[in-house]
Amino acid sequence: MRVHWSTVALERVSEIADYLAVDDLGAAERWVDGLFAAAERLEPFPRSGRVVPELRREAIREVFYKRYRILYKVQPERVEVLTVRHMRQHLSDNDPDLSDV
Repeated sequence: MRVHWSTVALERVSEIADYLAVDDLGAAERWVDGLFAAAERLEPFPRSGRVVPELRREAIREVFYKRYRILYKVQPERVEVLTVRHMRQHLSDNDPDLSDV
């Protein structure tokens, strides 16, 4: 199984990296590398993340990297990363990042 990043997820990663780079470009680059590595660990174990508590849908799961949530959907042939959010951000069923789920 492979990990696929949605356009929305990549936009969120870019926004967060830009924010982090204001203070420390190297730290932002390391954060991006670590985030992608955390998501790649889902390839052999796609159900290893927990079910997102706010959504309570078995197929929508999350893993954590530092203070960020990597939200993803387990599909038959791949893991689809839906979005990346700071841990303090609340999610709901009508969240625009999750509108196609």
